[in-house]
Amino acid sequence: MRTSLLFILLICPLASMSQIKNLQDIAMEYVKGGQFKQATEFISQTEQLDADSAEALLTIKAYCYYKLRNNKEARQTLATIESYDISTPESDILNLHYINTDKDFNLLKERSTELLEQDPQVFYNSLKILSEKDLRNMAQNLENNINTLDEDEVFGNKTALAVMYFALSDYSRCYNALSNAIEDYPTGFSYYMMGKIKTQTQEYISATAYFNQAEAANFKTLSLYKDRSTAKGLGQDYKGAIEDLDICLQYEPSAELYYLRATAYTALMEYTQALQDINTAISIEDTVAQYHNQKGIIQTNIGNYAEAIMDFQTAMRLNPNLNYIDNNLAIALEKAGFTEQAVAHYQKSIKRHPDHADSYFNLGRIAYDKGNYKQAAKLLLRANDLNPRYADTQYLLGMAYIKIGKADQGCFYLNMAQENGSQQASQAIQTHCNANPEPQTPEKY
Repeated sequence: MRTSLLFILLICPLASMSQIKNLQDIAMEYVKGGQFKQATEFISQTEQLDADSAEALLTIKAYCYYKLRNNKEARQTLATIESYDISTPESDILNLHYINTDKDFNLLKERSTELLEQDPQVFYNSLKILSEKDLRNMAQNLENNINTLDEDEVFGNKTALAVMYFALSDYSRCYNALSNAIEDYPTGFSYYMMGKIKTQTQEYISATAYFNQAEAANFKTLSLYKDRSTAKGLGQDYKGAIEDLDICLQYEPSAELYYLRATAYTALMEYTQALQDINTAISIEDTVAQYHNQKGIIQTNIGNYAEAIMDFQTAMRLNPNLNYIDNNLAIALEKAGFTEQAVAHYQKSIKRHPDHADSYFNLGRIAYDKGNYKQAAKLLLRANDLNPRYADTQYLLGMAYIKIGKADQGCFYLNMAQENGSQQASQAIQTHCNANPEPQTPEKY
Protein backbone atom coordinates (compact mmCIF):
# COMPACT_ATOMS: atom_id res chain seq x y z
CA MET A 1 0.00 0.00 0.00
CA ARG A 2 2.60 2.56 1.04
CA THR A 3 5.10 1.51 -1.70
CA SER A 4 2.50 1.79 -4.46
CA LEU A 5 1.45 5.27 -3.33
CA LEU A 6 5.04 6.49 -3.27
CA PHE A 7 5.58 4.97 -6.71
CA ILE A 8 2.60 6.97 -7.98
CA LEU A 9 4.21 10.11 -6.65
CA LEU A 10 7.50 9.29 -8.38
CA ILE A 11 5.89 9.01 -11.79
CA CYS A 12 3.24 11.69 -11.19
CA PRO A 13 4.61 14.61 -9.14
CA LEU A 14 1.33 16.54 -9.30
CA ALA A 15 -0.64 14.18 -7.06
CA SER A 16 -4.41 14.27 -7.08
CA MET A 17 -6.47 15.30 -4.08
CA SER A 18 -7.45 11.66 -3.48
CA GLN A 19 -3.78 10.67 -3.40
CA ILE A 20 -3.00 13.46 -0.90
CA LYS A 21 -5.90 12.25 1.23
CA ASN A 22 -4.46 8.74 1.14
CA LEU A 23 -1.12 10.11 2.32
CA GLN A 24 -2.85 11.92 5.15
CA ASP A 25 -4.66 8.72 6.10
CA ILE A 26 -1.38 6.81 6.27
CA ALA A 27 0.23 9.52 8.41
CA MET A 28 -2.78 9.59 10.72
CA GLU A 29 -2.64 5.82 11.15
CA TYR A 30 0.79 6.29 12.68
CA VAL A 31 -0.49 9.12 14.87
CA LYS A 32 -3.48 7.14 16.12
CA GLY A 33 -1.11 4.33 17.03
CA GLY A 34 1.15 6.71 18.94
CA GLN A 35 3.94 6.16 16.40
CA PHE A 36 4.88 9.82 16.11
CA LYS A 37 8.49 9.22 15.05
CA GLN A 38 7.40 6.89 12.25
CA ALA A 39 4.90 9.50 11.11
CA THR A 40 7.57 12.19 10.83
CA GLU A 41 9.83 9.80 8.91
CA PHE A 42 7.01 8.95 6.50
CA ILE A 43 6.26 12.64 5.92
CA SER A 44 9.96 13.43 5.40
CA GLN A 45 10.15 10.71 2.74
CA THR A 46 7.07 12.13 1.07
CA GLU A 47 8.66 15.60 1.06
CA GLN A 48 11.67 14.24 -0.81
CA LEU A 49 9.41 12.67 -3.45
CA ASP A 50 6.89 15.46 -3.88
CA ALA A 51 7.14 18.60 -1.77
CA ASP A 52 3.84 19.99 -3.07
CA SER A 53 1.89 16.96 -1.85
CA ALA A 54 3.75 16.98 1.44
CA GLU A 55 2.51 20.50 2.25
CA ALA A 56 -0.80 19.00 3.31
CA LEU A 57 1.04 16.85 5.85
CA LEU A 58 2.95 19.64 7.58
CA THR A 59 0.42 20.17 10.37
CA ILE A 60 0.56 16.46 11.19
CA LYS A 61 4.35 16.68 11.19
CA ALA A 62 4.34 19.67 13.56
CA TYR A 63 1.92 17.86 15.87
CA CYS A 64 4.12 14.76 15.94
CA TYR A 65 7.18 16.81 16.85
CA TYR A 66 5.10 18.47 19.59
CA LYS A 67 4.14 15.05 20.96
CA LEU A 68 7.79 13.96 20.78
CA ARG A 69 8.75 17.15 22.67
CA ASN A 70 11.08 18.04 19.82
CA ASN A 71 10.16 21.68 20.12
CA LYS A 72 12.86 22.94 17.76
CA GLU A 73 11.57 20.85 14.85
CA ALA A 74 7.95 21.63 15.77
CA ARG A 75 8.64 25.36 15.66
CA GLN A 76 10.53 25.10 12.38
CA THR A 77 7.64 23.16 10.83
CA LEU A 78 5.16 25.75 12.06
CA ALA A 79 7.33 28.50 10.55
CA THR A 80 7.25 26.65 7.22
CA ILE A 81 3.47 26.41 7.42
CA GLU A 82 3.29 30.15 8.03
CA SER A 83 5.62 30.94 5.14
CA TYR A 84 3.49 28.83 2.78
CA ASP A 85 0.33 30.51 4.14
CA ILE A 86 -1.31 27.12 4.71
CA SER A 87 -2.14 27.37 8.39
CA THR A 88 -4.82 25.13 9.87
CA PRO A 89 -6.77 25.38 13.14
CA GLU A 90 -4.43 22.77 14.63
CA SER A 91 -1.28 24.61 13.58
CA ASP A 92 -2.80 27.81 15.02
CA ILE A 93 -3.25 26.05 18.39
CA LEU A 94 0.30 24.69 18.33
CA ASN A 95 1.55 28.23 17.66
CA LEU A 96 -0.58 29.44 20.57
CA HIS A 97 1.06 26.81 22.78
CA TYR A 98 4.53 28.07 21.89
CA ILE A 99 3.45 31.68 22.43
CA ASN A 100 2.45 30.59 25.93
CA THR A 101 5.72 28.69 26.38
CA ASP A 102 7.61 31.86 25.44
CA LYS A 103 5.58 33.74 28.09
CA ASP A 104 4.45 36.31 25.56
CA PHE A 105 1.21 36.83 27.43
CA ASN A 106 0.12 39.92 25.52
CA LEU A 107 0.26 37.97 22.27
CA LEU A 108 -1.42 35.01 23.99
CA LYS A 109 -4.38 37.21 24.92
CA GLU A 110 -4.55 38.73 21.45
CA ARG A 111 -4.33 35.47 19.50
CA SER A 112 -6.74 33.64 21.81
CA THR A 113 -9.44 36.20 21.12
CA GLU A 114 -8.68 36.19 17.37
CA LEU A 115 -9.07 32.41 17.18
CA LEU A 116 -12.25 32.58 19.25
CA GLU A 117 -13.73 35.16 16.90
CA GLN A 118 -12.84 33.15 13.79
CA ASP A 119 -14.91 30.18 14.98
CA PRO A 120 -15.37 29.35 18.66
CA GLN A 121 -16.27 25.71 18.05
CA VAL A 122 -13.24 25.15 15.82
CA PHE A 123 -11.15 26.85 18.51
CA TYR A 124 -12.59 24.45 21.11
CA ASN A 125 -12.07 21.33 19.00
CA SER A 126 -8.49 22.30 18.11
CA LEU A 127 -7.50 23.00 21.73
CA LYS A 128 -8.01 19.33 22.49
CA ILE A 129 -4.88 18.36 20.55
CA LEU A 130 -2.80 19.78 23.41
CA SER A 131 -1.94 17.71 26.45
CA GLU A 132 -3.99 18.41 29.55
CA LYS A 133 -0.91 19.80 31.29
CA ASP A 134 -0.09 22.22 28.47
CA LEU A 135 -3.67 23.38 28.02
CA ARG A 136 -4.16 23.94 31.75
CA ASN A 137 -0.91 25.91 31.91
CA MET A 138 -2.10 28.08 29.03
CA ALA A 139 -5.49 28.65 30.70
CA GLN A 140 -3.90 29.57 34.01
CA ASN A 141 -1.50 32.04 32.34
CA LEU A 142 -4.34 33.62 30.40
CA GLU A 143 -6.44 33.90 33.56
CA ASN A 144 -3.56 35.44 35.52
CA ASN A 145 -3.04 38.11 32.88
CA ILE A 146 -6.60 39.03 31.95
CA ASN A 147 -6.76 41.76 34.56
CA THR A 148 -4.07 43.71 32.73
CA LEU A 149 -6.43 44.27 29.79
CA ASP A 150 -8.63 47.25 29.09
CA GLU A 151 -12.20 46.66 30.24
CA ASP A 152 -13.58 46.35 26.70
CA GLU A 153 -11.13 43.48 25.99
CA VAL A 154 -11.68 41.52 29.19
CA PHE A 155 -14.90 39.76 28.23
CA GLY A 156 -13.55 38.39 24.95
CA ASN A 157 -10.55 36.95 26.75
CA LYS A 158 -12.75 35.54 29.52
CA THR A 159 -14.81 33.81 26.85
CA ALA A 160 -11.63 32.37 25.29
CA LEU A 161 -10.59 31.28 28.78
CA ALA A 162 -13.97 29.63 29.29
CA VAL A 163 -13.48 27.66 26.07
CA MET A 164 -10.09 26.44 27.32
CA TYR A 165 -11.57 25.24 30.60
CA PHE A 166 -14.48 23.70 28.68
CA ALA A 167 -11.97 21.73 26.58
CA LEU A 168 -10.45 20.55 29.88
CA SER A 169 -13.92 19.51 31.14
CA ASP A 170 -13.28 21.86 34.06
CA TYR A 171 -16.86 23.08 34.18
CA SER A 172 -16.55 24.97 37.45
CA ARG A 173 -13.78 27.27 36.14
CA CYS A 174 -15.51 27.46 32.77
CA TYR A 175 -18.66 28.71 34.49
CA ASN A 176 -16.74 31.27 36.53
CA ALA A 177 -15.17 32.74 33.41
CA LEU A 178 -18.32 32.51 31.32
CA SER A 179 -20.82 33.88 33.82
CA ASN A 180 -18.99 37.24 33.86
CA ALA A 181 -18.64 37.42 30.09
CA ILE A 182 -21.72 35.95 28.47
CA GLU A 183 -23.86 39.08 28.65
CA ASP A 184 -21.14 41.47 27.42
CA TYR A 185 -19.54 39.11 24.89
CA PRO A 186 -22.31 36.74 23.79
CA THR A 187 -21.67 34.07 21.18
CA GLY A 188 -23.69 31.05 20.18
CA PHE A 189 -20.96 28.83 21.53
CA SER A 190 -21.02 30.68 24.87
CA TYR A 191 -24.70 29.87 25.28
CA TYR A 192 -24.00 26.29 24.22
CA MET A 193 -21.27 25.92 26.86
CA MET A 194 -23.58 27.33 29.52
CA GLY A 195 -26.28 24.86 28.46
CA LYS A 196 -23.82 22.00 28.89
CA ILE A 197 -22.80 23.26 32.32
CA LYS A 198 -26.42 23.61 33.44
CA THR A 199 -27.08 20.06 32.27
CA GLN A 200 -24.14 18.88 34.39
CA THR A 201 -25.63 20.63 37.43
CA GLN A 202 -29.06 19.08 36.71
CA GLU A 203 -30.69 22.45 35.96
CA TYR A 204 -32.46 21.11 32.90
CA ILE A 205 -34.94 23.91 32.25
CA SER A 206 -32.16 26.48 32.45
CA ALA A 207 -29.96 24.28 30.23
CA THR A 208 -32.68 24.09 27.58
CA ALA A 209 -33.11 27.87 27.71
CA TYR A 210 -29.38 28.40 27.06
CA PHE A 211 -29.42 25.88 24.22
CA ASN A 212 -32.36 27.80 22.74
CA GLN A 213 -30.32 31.01 22.92
CA ALA A 214 -27.43 29.26 21.19
CA GLU A 215 -29.75 28.20 18.38
CA ALA A 216 -31.15 31.74 18.12
CA ALA A 217 -27.55 32.99 17.82
CA ASN A 218 -27.19 30.71 14.76
CA PHE A 219 -25.22 27.99 16.55
CA LYS A 220 -27.12 25.21 14.81
CA THR A 221 -24.89 22.17 15.12
CA LEU A 222 -25.71 18.51 15.61
CA SER A 223 -23.98 18.66 19.00
CA LEU A 224 -26.41 21.40 20.06
CA TYR A 225 -29.50 19.40 19.08
CA LYS A 226 -28.15 16.22 20.65
CA ASP A 227 -27.24 17.93 23.92
CA ARG A 228 -30.51 19.84 24.00
CA SER A 229 -32.39 16.57 23.53
CA THR A 230 -30.54 15.21 26.56
CA ALA A 231 -31.48 18.23 28.68
CA LYS A 232 -35.09 18.01 27.54
CA GLY A 233 -35.26 14.29 28.22
CA LEU A 234 -33.79 14.65 31.70
CA GLY A 235 -36.27 17.47 32.28
CA GLN A 236 -39.04 15.06 31.21
CA ASP A 237 -39.82 16.94 28.00
CA TYR A 238 -39.67 13.73 26.00
CA LYS A 239 -41.53 15.05 22.97
CA GLY A 240 -39.09 17.95 22.75
CA ALA A 241 -36.19 15.51 23.03
CA ILE A 242 -37.60 13.48 20.13
CA GLU A 243 -37.92 16.62 17.99
CA ASP A 244 -34.23 17.38 18.45
CA LEU A 245 -33.19 13.78 17.85
CA ASP A 246 -35.24 13.79 14.64
CA ILE A 247 -33.08 16.67 13.41
CA CYS A 248 -29.88 14.81 14.28
CA LEU A 249 -31.05 11.59 12.63
CA GLN A 250 -31.99 13.44 9.47
CA TYR A 251 -28.39 14.56 8.93
CA GLU A 252 -26.20 12.00 10.69
CA PRO A 253 -28.01 8.78 11.67
CA SER A 254 -26.20 6.60 14.19
CA ALA A 255 -26.89 3.74 16.57
CA GLU A 256 -26.53 6.04 19.58
CA LEU A 257 -29.12 8.49 18.27
CA TYR A 258 -31.64 5.72 17.57
CA TYR A 259 -31.01 4.42 21.10
CA LEU A 260 -31.56 7.85 22.62
CA ARG A 261 -34.81 8.29 20.71
CA ALA A 262 -35.90 4.83 21.82
CA THR A 263 -35.44 5.84 25.46
CA ALA A 264 -37.60 8.95 24.89
CA TYR A 265 -40.33 6.91 23.20
CA THR A 266 -40.14 4.44 26.10
CA ALA A 267 -40.68 7.24 28.60
CA LEU A 268 -43.76 8.28 26.60
CA MET A 269 -44.94 4.63 26.64
CA GLU A 270 -44.92 4.63 22.82
CA TYR A 271 -43.43 1.18 22.74
CA THR A 272 -43.96 0.36 19.06
CA GLN A 273 -41.78 3.29 18.00
CA ALA A 274 -39.34 2.59 20.82
CA LEU A 275 -38.91 -1.03 19.74
CA GLN A 276 -38.41 -0.02 16.12
CA ASP A 277 -35.68 2.46 17.07
CA ILE A 278 -33.83 0.14 19.44
CA ASN A 279 -33.89 -2.63 16.83
CA THR A 280 -32.38 -0.18 14.34
CA ALA A 281 -29.69 0.77 16.84
CA ILE A 282 -28.82 -2.89 17.44
CA SER A 283 -28.77 -3.62 13.69
CA ILE A 284 -26.13 -0.90 13.31
CA GLU A 285 -24.08 -1.83 16.39
CA ASP A 286 -24.98 -5.03 18.23
CA THR A 287 -22.19 -5.14 20.84
CA VAL A 288 -23.37 -2.28 23.08
CA ALA A 289 -24.83 -3.65 26.31
CA GLN A 290 -26.96 -0.58 26.96
CA TYR A 291 -28.87 -1.09 23.71
CA HIS A 292 -29.86 -4.64 24.62
CA ASN A 293 -30.75 -3.47 28.13
CA GLN A 294 -33.08 -0.83 26.69
CA LYS A 295 -34.67 -3.41 24.41
CA GLY A 296 -35.25 -5.60 27.46
CA ILE A 297 -36.97 -2.69 29.24
CA ILE A 298 -39.24 -2.16 26.24
CA GLN A 299 -40.04 -5.87 25.96
CA THR A 300 -40.86 -5.99 29.68
CA ASN A 301 -43.26 -3.08 29.32
CA ILE A 302 -45.17 -4.72 26.47
CA GLY A 303 -45.34 -8.06 28.27
CA ASN A 304 -42.79 -10.00 26.21
CA TYR A 305 -41.04 -11.34 29.30
CA ALA A 306 -39.19 -14.25 27.66
CA GLU A 307 -37.72 -11.93 25.05
CA ALA A 308 -36.88 -9.39 27.74
CA ILE A 309 -34.99 -12.00 29.77
CA MET A 310 -32.90 -12.90 26.72
CA ASP A 311 -32.19 -9.23 26.00
CA PHE A 312 -31.06 -8.59 29.59
CA GLN A 313 -28.91 -11.71 29.54
CA THR A 314 -27.27 -10.51 26.31
CA ALA A 315 -26.62 -7.13 27.91
CA MET A 316 -25.14 -8.85 30.95
CA ARG A 317 -22.80 -10.95 28.80
CA LEU A 318 -21.57 -7.84 27.01
CA ASN A 319 -21.13 -5.88 30.25
CA PRO A 320 -21.65 -7.71 33.55
CA ASN A 321 -21.18 -4.42 35.43
CA LEU A 322 -23.84 -2.47 33.56
CA ASN A 323 -25.77 -0.29 35.98
CA TYR A 324 -28.99 -1.86 37.32
CA ILE A 325 -28.91 -4.78 34.88
CA ASP A 326 -29.58 -7.27 37.70
CA ASN A 327 -32.62 -5.30 38.85
CA ASN A 328 -33.97 -5.12 35.29
CA LEU A 329 -33.44 -8.84 34.73
CA ALA A 330 -35.06 -9.60 38.09
CA ILE A 331 -38.21 -7.68 37.13
CA ALA A 332 -38.56 -9.66 33.90
CA LEU A 333 -37.89 -12.95 35.73
CA GLU A 334 -40.48 -12.13 38.39
CA LYS A 335 -43.11 -11.20 35.83
CA ALA A 336 -42.38 -14.44 33.98
CA GLY A 337 -43.04 -16.37 37.19
CA PHE A 338 -39.44 -17.09 38.27
CA THR A 339 -39.65 -15.42 41.67
CA GLU A 340 -36.74 -17.18 43.35
CA GLN A 341 -34.38 -16.36 40.50
CA ALA A 342 -35.68 -12.80 40.61
CA VAL A 343 -34.91 -12.52 44.33
CA ALA A 344 -31.33 -13.63 43.71
CA HIS A 345 -30.86 -10.89 41.11
CA TYR A 346 -32.49 -8.23 43.27
CA GLN A 347 -30.01 -9.16 45.99
CA LYS A 348 -27.11 -8.94 43.52
CA SER A 349 -28.37 -5.53 42.47
CA ILE A 350 -28.34 -4.29 46.07
CA LYS A 351 -24.76 -5.48 46.53
CA ARG A 352 -23.68 -3.57 43.43
CA HIS A 353 -25.88 -0.53 44.00
CA PRO A 354 -26.63 -0.22 47.72
CA ASP A 355 -28.24 3.19 47.17
CA HIS A 356 -30.74 2.04 44.52
CA ALA A 357 -34.25 2.24 46.02
CA ASP A 358 -35.99 0.06 43.43
CA SER A 359 -34.29 -3.20 44.37
CA TYR A 360 -35.12 -2.71 48.07
CA PHE A 361 -38.73 -1.94 47.14
CA ASN A 362 -39.05 -5.01 44.93
CA LEU A 363 -37.58 -7.32 47.59
CA GLY A 364 -39.80 -5.69 50.21
CA ARG A 365 -42.86 -6.18 48.04
CA ILE A 366 -42.04 -9.87 47.54
CA ALA A 367 -41.46 -10.33 51.29
CA TYR A 368 -44.82 -8.64 52.00
CA ASP A 369 -46.64 -10.87 49.51
CA LYS A 370 -45.13 -13.90 51.25
CA GLY A 371 -46.34 -12.66 54.64
CA ASN A 372 -42.84 -11.90 55.94
CA TYR A 373 -43.93 -8.49 57.21
CA LYS A 374 -40.99 -7.80 59.52
CA GLN A 375 -38.48 -8.35 56.70
CA ALA A 376 -40.71 -6.36 54.35
CA ALA A 377 -40.73 -3.40 56.78
CA LYS A 378 -36.94 -3.43 56.99
CA LEU A 379 -36.49 -3.45 53.21
CA LEU A 380 -39.24 -0.93 52.51
CA LEU A 381 -37.92 1.44 55.15
CA ARG A 382 -34.55 1.45 53.38
CA ALA A 383 -36.29 2.02 50.03
CA ASN A 384 -38.21 4.97 51.49
CA ASP A 385 -35.05 6.49 52.96
CA LEU A 386 -33.50 6.41 49.50
CA ASN A 387 -36.61 7.68 47.69
CA PRO A 388 -39.02 9.42 50.08
CA ARG A 389 -41.48 10.45 47.37
CA TYR A 390 -42.64 7.04 46.16
CA ALA A 391 -46.17 6.47 47.45
CA ASP A 392 -46.23 2.72 46.74
CA THR A 393 -43.27 2.20 49.07
CA GLN A 394 -44.92 4.20 51.84
CA TYR A 395 -48.24 2.37 51.44
CA LEU A 396 -46.65 -1.08 51.68
CA LEU A 397 -44.39 0.05 54.52
CA GLY A 398 -47.40 1.36 56.44
CA MET A 399 -49.30 -1.87 55.90
CA ALA A 400 -46.27 -3.97 56.95
CA TYR A 401 -46.05 -2.07 60.25
CA ILE A 402 -49.77 -2.54 60.84
CA LYS A 403 -49.43 -6.28 60.14
CA ILE A 404 -46.75 -6.60 62.84
CA GLY A 405 -48.80 -4.60 65.34
CA LYS A 406 -47.12 -1.20 65.09
CA ALA A 407 -50.13 0.89 64.16
CA ASP A 408 -48.61 4.30 64.97
CA GLN A 409 -45.71 3.71 62.63
CA GLY A 410 -48.01 2.17 60.05
CA CYS A 411 -50.41 5.11 60.07
CA PHE A 412 -47.53 7.57 59.81
CA TYR A 413 -46.40 6.05 56.52
CA LEU A 414 -49.96 5.60 55.26
CA ASN A 415 -50.53 9.32 55.77
CA MET A 416 -47.27 10.03 53.94
CA ALA A 417 -48.42 7.82 51.05
CA GLN A 418 -51.77 9.62 50.98
CA GLU A 419 -49.99 12.98 50.73
CA ASN A 420 -48.09 11.59 47.74
CA GLY A 421 -51.34 10.61 46.01
CA SER A 422 -52.00 6.99 46.99
CA GLN A 423 -55.72 6.10 46.88
CA GLN A 424 -54.97 2.75 48.51
CA ALA A 425 -53.45 4.58 51.46
CA SER A 426 -56.58 6.72 51.85
CA GLN A 427 -58.74 3.62 52.10
CA ALA A 428 -56.31 1.92 54.50
CA ILE A 429 -56.33 4.98 56.78
CA GLN A 430 -60.12 4.75 57.07
CA THR A 431 -59.81 1.11 58.05
CA HIS A 432 -56.76 1.12 60.33
CA CYS A 433 -56.11 4.64 61.55
CA ASN A 434 -59.43 6.23 62.61
CA ALA A 435 -58.53 5.77 66.27
CA ASN A 436 -55.22 7.53 65.73
CA PRO A 437 -55.80 10.35 63.23
CA GLU A 438 -52.52 12.15 63.87
CA PRO A 439 -49.80 9.51 64.14
CA GLN A 440 -46.46 10.53 65.57
CA THR A 441 -43.17 10.32 63.69
CA PRO A 442 -41.95 6.75 64.30
CA GLU A 443 -38.55 5.72 65.44
CA LYS A 444 -36.34 4.01 62.88
CA TYR A 445 -37.14 0.33 62.63
